[in-house]
Amino acid sequence: MADKTISSKPLPQVKHPKNFIQEWVPKIMGTREPNPRTIIEDGLIQDLDVAIPQLPVILNYSLCGKDGAVDICAFPPSPGLDPSRISKYYTFEAADPGWWCKNGYAVAFVDARGSHQSEGNKSYYGKDVGLDGYDIVQWLSGQSWSNGKIALYGASAYAMVTWLVAAERPPALAAIIPVDGMTDIYREMAFKAGIPENQFNETYALFWNWGKNLVEDSLYGLRERPYFDQYWQSKKPALNNIQCPAYIICGWGDHGIHTRGTLNAWKEISSDEKYMEIHQYQKWWEWAVTAESLGRQKSFLDRYLLNHSQNEVKFWPKSGDIVFDLPITGTSLEFAGHAKLRLWVEAQGAENMDLFITLRTVDRNGNQVFFPWITIIDNGPIGFGFMRLSRRELDEKLSTTYQPIRAHQRDLKLNSGEIVPVDIEIQLTSCRLRAGERLQLFISGHDYGTYPSGIPVPRHTDITNQGKHVIHFGGRFGSHLLLPITPHEPDAYSETKKTFKMAVVATRMLGDTDENLIYQYTKVHADMTRKIASEVPILRNYT
Repeated sequence: MADKTISSKPLPQVKHPKNFIQEWVPKIMGTREPNPRTIIEDGLIQDLDVAIPQLPVILNYSLCGKDGAVDICAFPPSPGLDPSRISKYYTFEAADPGWWCKNGYAVAFVDARGSHQSEGNKSYYGKDVGLDGYDIVQWLSGQSWSNGKIALYGASAYAMVTWLVAAERPPALAAIIPVDGMTDIYREMAFKAGIPENQFNETYALFWNWGKNLVEDSLYGLRERPYFDQYWQSKKPALNNIQCPAYIICGWGDHGIHTRGTLNAWKEISSDEKYMEIHQYQKWWEWAVTAESLGRQKSFLDRYLLNHSQNEVKFWPKSGDIVFDLPITGTSLEFAGHAKLRLWVEAQGAENMDLFITLRTVDRNGNQVFFPWITIIDNGPIGFGFMRLSRRELDEKLSTTYQPIRAHQRDLKLNSGEIVPVDIEIQLTSCRLRAGERLQLFISGHDYGTYPSGIPVPRHTDITNQGKHVIHFGGRFGSHLLLPITPHEPDAYSETKKTFKMAVVATRMLGDTDENLIYQYTKVHADMTRKIASEVPILRNYT
């Protein structure tokens, strides 16, 4: 792997408000040997040719740093990053050359303008990053070892940059695989429903402000621009400009950062051929280290970068001419997608309020069932919602009946005694609850959970809560939770009423008494069976 230099022209056409500060100066993490000259034993230099195949190129382009910016060994086991299953060439959240090169792809890593050893001043997630990426994609497509087709790849910051580059439509960009990448920094991180986030953003600079020149102050927007304006708009990728094929991967376990934006991106991009892989794990578990997901990714890239057509679906299913009338049953409840909470609220002795909403599940024994909700934490609920009441005004063009989108243009404070309705977005989620389990809606004035400071977990401590908050129900106050219920399939196996009989054949141990034998099979074995069945869903039919 050798370092290359790509020159890029100035970008005077990119204008949006920024504030720059001094970057952290990185140390070079190791060195790379240049291509050696070919010398035979007596010292003579020999002329030779090397035939190199033209390969499709996977581009990892980000602001994070390609030279060991993050050591995965520093992470706890919960994200599933198993160092034994990735190569020594792996860069955090990027495509692993150890796997992709063996499977017929060249892999390129490029640090964005001003990041680590790249020249220039560094900005975060603006149009200039996308325009630079356009040049990089086109440069890679023209190399002698490239077949001219490029794919952008990566998670988190890599995915966020992927949206920006793909929106510029470089001709050589054949496909993208973004993994868990937010698309609206203002609404999804900086000011969730108007509440400023002040822990994850504070630690962000410590991780990524590395370079040799100046870097955009990532906290400037939080301090100086509380409303959605030109600055925040400049950091939103033009998703509807994206037309290339896309294979988007999203985990339900990243509500704290990326889940909402990733799923919204799938809806908003204009690609005719777009695919969504959703899993229930942390974002690095399912896609980075499992053969199943990598195999699906390779099939996708083979199709668009190598023109392989195996496994191609020949026909789309018919639509609009079959209607299923599914009865409501009491055996289970399943939902997937957008949820919305409508509340009628009043702030007594105050003119504002901050609301934190969580959806949680409780098992048959009354214990909360936990789910992953951010990269390294798996003790979360299944859904989140946020609301600063003064930001309740909606963007009518963007909002739908199931997804309220805030306008963030002004603060509408409450008057004394005023009761107002507010629609709260519950971030995209999915869950199935069985008979005996419960879905709980928590409405709080503070963040979910307690976590130490100094770690990159989204926290909101700059809140407005004062006085007494009242939620009104009944009559004209139609407070309610709107869930995207998935109807049952008629005659589904899990819905059938069946009785199972289990026969146990045993051998009495030498010297065992009748009393002990009966105790073992009516008490010990029965308790063990119930415990196993409660933890393994497929065995519940046997209890």
